[in-house]
Amino acid sequence: MGWYGSVLAQGLTLSDRAMQYASNDLANSQTPNFRSKTLSFQGELSRALRRSAASAAHVQGVVQTEPGSLSPNGSSVDMTAVMVNLTHNEMLYNLAAQALTTQDTSLQTVVNTSTP
Repeated sequence: MGWYGSVLAQGLTLSDRAMQYASNDLANSQTPNFRSKTLSFQGELSRALRRSAASAAHVQGVVQTEPGSLSPNGSSVDMTAVMVNLTHNEMLYNLAAQALTTQDTSLQTVVNTSTP
């Protein structure tokens, strides 16, 4: 797959994990004293890419738990922030998936045209 594909695959994995956290927040928004969690990885992935592609493929992201409460039941889920986060991660996921598909299609074209 190469380094480019490995980085894209890691981006897909991290975006998926971030969407799972957002989905969990939505499902538990009315749970008393529930603490919202987000997965941040874009900054870490960007810094790792500046070092090397190999280090970028090992980025795990950072889980952040939101303190305090926004609702009367003590839940810290901010529905607007969760929806924005979910939309943002969905766009990142789709972009990485499209880039990975394009890379695969290009590779297949090269293989098919170089075969006698």
